[in-house]
Amino acid sequence: MNPSFLFLLMPLLLNDASAAIPDAKVLTDCRASKEFITLHAYLKKDPDDRLQDPEAIEIAKKAVQGCSGAAQRFIRVSKTLGIAGVSRKNRMTGALDFALRDEATTEAFIAVFRAASASDVLDLDLDASLELARSLSVEFKGDPAQALRDFEQILKWCSDATRSGLSRKDCGNFAAGIARSGEGRKEKVSQAWIDLFDYLTSSSGPGLTTGEARDLAREMAPHGPGAWKDFSAAYEYALGAKGLGFTRDQSIELAKVLVSLKPQEALKNGETGIRPETKKVRSGH
Repeated sequence: MNPSFLFLLMPLLLNDASAAIPDAKVLTDCRASKEFITLHAYLKKDPDDRLQDPEAIEIAKKAVQGCSGAAQRFIRVSKTLGIAGVSRKNRMTGALDFALRDEATTEAFIAVFRAASASDVLDLDLDASLELARSLSVEFKGDPAQALRDFEQILKWCSDATRSGLSRKDCGNFAAGIARSGEGRKEKVSQAWIDLFDYLTSSSGPGLTTGEARDLAREMAPHGPGAWKDFSAAYEYALGAKGLGFTRDQSIELAKVLVSLKPQEALKNGETGIRPETKKVRSGH
């Protein structure tokens, strides 16, 4: 074989060889000893509990199965729930749960719970605060850090009652609902939702009342961050004299239908519905 040809062929051969090698698993150490020592010391000295062995040992052994960061996740959740008046038994159970989870999920839970239970924010009762916090952390099917960002942005928007038309207590579930509409998506949904609300209430848009715009924007939220641009494009075409010349309400209904459309299953599976023509075979000739 010509040496120069072999030189050119080498990258292809190497690529083929590397493709046949399975990806190596990245191994990480648990570092459970450090986590155990930190948590056991905390449990023994915590002024609210002062747990004694063997209970403190058993709790620490269970918690450190969460490996890196487990001790701090346990401590942060335990302190947060303790301040809110959660019983010791339920506090230990909740803290153990998050010790075994990741940082983003734990941070989302703590931040939402604090906002929900704080007297100067949402001022919800304990059960409602826990339910709201879990819905945007352990129960959220997606990135909890993104859910938290969306929740906080809608909560900030919602806190202006003259703009949102919502009471403080109603803001929590409303903001959480918009944040949950981002499940399974990579982009934030909060800013797009606010943009759609502003468009719906504006004189350049449909000019809806606060309540009407809020409900319609919430209905459109599950259709993704691009929903408001799709809605405005469809609405303005339907309303315009060079478009369909519809009334405002007709234009809104058409825009809702178009935004809500999803790809047909057959098309998503690569089927076009078009079948090739089959030539007829003439017999006897």
